[in-house]
Amino acid sequence: MDFAKKPRAYVPYIKGLMNYASGHSDFPKMLFKTVELGLDEEDYNNISQYLVLLENMLTATTCPWHEEYFSQFLSHFMGEIVAGANSAYFLWMEVVLEWIFKVTGNHKIIHDWFEQN
Repeated sequence: MDFAKKPRAYVPYIKGLMNYASGHSDFPKMLFKTVELGLDEEDYNNISQYLVLLENMLTATTCPWHEEYFSQFLSHFMGEIVAGANSAYFLWMEVVLEWIFKVTGNHKIIHDWFEQN
């Protein structure tokens, strides 16, 4: 199976990472760095799994670190990653914007952040 073409196949693995992250306050920063590097270094057709990881991080409201990092991660994602160097790449932007529309429609906490910022 080509996992890059089926990013939802990563969900069980991501849930394990989120479970580990719930008890380790420095681990979410490492996960976000993984998202950042993946989005910067992968071609547009291989970034979906990083977006799925970011979505799970942003919606992990029961994790003790969520309140501290939620806005920081989403602000950095929108300001540095999306609006930064990648904004010139049409196909990359298409994948990311499609993801933004999906998560803002599916997760109230993310929708509310976009409304406030």
